[in-house]
Amino acid sequence: MKEIEEVFGRILGSTIRAAREKAGFSILKLALIAGIDRSTLERIERGESIPSSFTLYKIRRIVPFDLTAIFDKVEKETHHLDLDQK
Repeated sequence: MKEIEEVFGRILGSTIRAAREKAGFSILKLALIAGIDRSTLERIERGESIPSSFTLYKIRRIVPFDLTAIFDKVEKETHHLDLDQK
């Protein structure tokens, strides 16, 4: 993965995990309700996998979080990179 993708995956995963925990859901419960595989959700939360836009939509419908804040955090952490590194 390129550095920007790693940062994005890490921030997205930790944001989803925090939203899930705040809502009081286990990984298994959120995965079942969202209709996604538990192992997929685990990889997303660890930042090892970036979900499709539809998977992200399904997760966000159940445990809302601010997508704009994720983009802002990624930009803040990666603003020093040249565009070819992003």
